[in-house]
Amino acid sequence: MGSAERVLAAVAPSDPTRTLKALERLRPMFLAHATGGAVYLDDPELLAAYRAFFFPQTFAKVRSVLEEIAWTGASVLDLGAAMGGAAFAAWSASPASRLELVDFSDAALLDGMRLGSVVGASVRTKKQRLDALTFSARYDLVIAANALSELPSIEARIEACRAVVAGALTPGGRFLLIEPADRVHARALQELRDRLLGVGLRPVAPCPHDGPCPASVRPRDFCHQAREVAMPEWFTALQDGVGISDRRMRFSYLVYGGEPRATDALVRVISNPIKDKGRLRFFGCARSGLTELLRQDKHASDANAAFDTLGRGALIRMAAPERVTKVGAETRIEIVRQLDTEEND
Repeated sequence: MGSAERVLAAVAPSDPTRTLKALERLRPMFLAHATGGAVYLDDPELLAAYRAFFFPQTFAKVRSVLEEIAWTGASVLDLGAAMGGAAFAAWSASPASRLELVDFSDAALLDGMRLGSVVGASVRTKKQRLDALTFSARYDLVIAANALSELPSIEARIEACRAVVAGALTPGGRFLLIEPADRVHARALQELRDRLLGVGLRPVAPCPHDGPCPASVRPRDFCHQAREVAMPEWFTALQDGVGISDRRMRFSYLVYGGEPRATDALVRVISNPIKDKGRLRFFGCARSGLTELLRQDKHASDANAAFDTLGRGALIRMAAPERVTKVGAETRIEIVRQLDTEEND
């Protein structure tokens, strides 16, 4: 059994029926942020439900991004960790890494310590609020998963990010922010990204550029992921139990640290395939802004064959895109990284 499988097996519910009943209480307050995390995490039944249902989702999302950026390291700081879904995802990618969990729920931190002993991970904990961060060490990876959005203002989020980058990262370290994929949270993360550009912080992923976010121009747009991730059967059974049929993991994210890969030739696909009569389209994010990639069926060729395989999140290299980029028979499409391939959003 691999490290990822060991972690997920360790959080599997012992009584799925009881877990589903607890989720009936937990999901509304969790999804609406109707109450502080310390309130529901200090309830043993809700803590167990969180561990079985939300921990695996955070784990899967973080693991997906770490695979994308090929992260390895020796030390991880998980801010707003609960019992450490994000940190254990990093540990599963680099099992020699040491984990530090920061949260304000004693019960959740104790649960994270217990999980570390079960899977063999080195875990430390620190009780601290995100609006009063202090750092006594530097880390190869700092993660804030579904955490910064709970700070009261954009200014507080900016200051937290600046503090992490200035005081918590090792040289070459990475800072990963993950938020929900709904319009409100995704656009708030886009706003944070653009404001951080003003203080010199430039993302290395998912953005293929360091200009303003094109998805912020129109109020209806928001940048998010919908990734296929293999999950254990017990987890998909819980999804069925709460009425979730879409198995994809949806989230928005930013990665800081390292050299930004700004180039005129990179495009991040930000839509699903749009199939019209006689043509195939995608929307993409490029240094030049939002671009519509359009290929007529009669121009399909070996050179642009990769166009047929693209999905939301794919990173491609092509000639410098324009507002509307027509993909001709001679246009060469190179896939730098393929992510989502599902058509239904």
